[in-house]
Amino acid sequence: MKIHRWSLFLFLVGRVMGADGVPHDQPYFKFDTDSVQLIFTEKNQAAAERAAALEKYIHPRYEKLFGFALDEKLYVGLMSDYNQIANGYSTPIPNNRQINFIGGTEMVDYFSASSWLDTLIYHETAHNYQLNAKDNLISRSFHSVLGNGWFFSPFFTLPNLAVSPFFLEGNAVLNESWHGNGGRLYSGRFLAQTLLQVKAGYFTPARMHNDTLFFPYGEHYYTMGSYFQYFLAENYGIQKTNGFMKENSQDWFWPFFTNAAMERAVTQNFESLMSGYVAQTKPLADQVVEAQGTVIARSKYFASLNRDGDEIFFLVNEDGVRAPERVRLKRKTKNVDRQRASYQMGKMVKAEGRYYTQGGGYVSPLRIYQGLFDERGVILKGTEGMMIQGYLRDGRAVYFDVSSSFDHPRLFVGDQFYDDVHSSVLIDWKDNLYYFSQENKTRTLYKNKSPLCSFQGYYGIVADVDDAGNVFFVANSALGSTLYRADPNGKV
Repeated sequence: MKIHRWSLFLFLVGRVMGADGVPHDQPYFKFDTDSVQLIFTEKNQAAAERAAALEKYIHPRYEKLFGFALDEKLYVGLMSDYNQIANGYSTPIPNNRQINFIGGTEMVDYFSASSWLDTLIYHETAHNYQLNAKDNLISRSFHSVLGNGWFFSPFFTLPNLAVSPFFLEGNAVLNESWHGNGGRLYSGRFLAQTLLQVKAGYFTPARMHNDTLFFPYGEHYYTMGSYFQYFLAENYGIQKTNGFMKENSQDWFWPFFTNAAMERAVTQNFESLMSGYVAQTKPLADQVVEAQGTVIARSKYFASLNRDGDEIFFLVNEDGVRAPERVRLKRKTKNVDRQRASYQMGKMVKAEGRYYTQGGGYVSPLRIYQGLFDERGVILKGTEGMMIQGYLRDGRAVYFDVSSSFDHPRLFVGDQFYDDVHSSVLIDWKDNLYYFSQENKTRTLYKNKSPLCSFQGYYGIVADVDDAGNVFFVANSALGSTLYRADPNGKV
């Protein structure tokens, strides 16, 4: 691809969302296609070439499924590895753009996808189409004079800014999940969480529109929102489901008529459709079998368990207000102790007798790095840019190299590249490595580099290994997420 040097400053000028990257970032380049401009660093050129091919694939399909073409060029930023954040975002103000960060290795088990970069492009571009819709003369007229800026009224120009995140994020997860790359609709955790909400009677319009007031905080939009959108797509097709965004943009003066816009799109209003979804799902939800046993701890936020020898350890946060607690369980004696400290919520890793969490954050005013962070929020020196999975007995780190993992995790042992993987990695007491790798729709469990078993799907997480060599892993079932065991010969 032919590229041109471009100052990041030009990309940031006039952007009301604020700076997209750290100060004194790496030099950026730009590459133009018919309707998209890619902005990227030299180290991300391979990712930019992949993104350019994706853009050519995705826009004709989204134009058909959403019912219109973008009315402005789309600016797509692939941020440098000085900005190691497990996220991305889209905004139409003051121009159509999306920013994609490189830190997906921190959430590899959450997204249930083959490629982090592809997931970002599919998801964030769906947002660009949702918010760009202007199916009325007033909005198009304001746009012809003011562009997408909100100097007069943001709703007049961009009516869908008023759409609930329950629709926006749920629809974007739906659209990230149909390209053969997996996506969060393939996650057993997503399904289990949604079914339990239905079973508890919590799948109501009031709760979906007031997400931040209820557990699971911040996730309703993605979990319950995506399954509601999937319900619409199954019954009415994805084109009519996405068409809600165009229909809603007709209400330029007061874009809050959710029932009316939904009825125009799929012939039924929102509240009736939600009742229909609950009625259809409740019999399945009632069959969910929850794990039984002694309650050790409760948490309103998710963090994975880990272990070291006889000790299991993890973080919990019971109220979301105070600092989290580190919980340690002795497997043989069942003794439990708890200690409150200012850890980042995340998977804990033990290094040199101390406890750290996998995470990311500012390590200086000029760098956002992922690595291991202690109870003070200080990164462990030497882990910058490394998503540590654990350590071998000789002290070598087993980790994902963040800067080379824009597409999928690249696993290293010490200084040596080991394998391309698509899940977190478990290390047993003999230094064997267990992980999943994805090939198209097939997910394969590996011990070191030898395959143990395979199944169809995108969701699988290694949980533990016992003394006999049986591997326990979590994967999908009809009712969400289930624990399986594979013996040393791979029989599940």
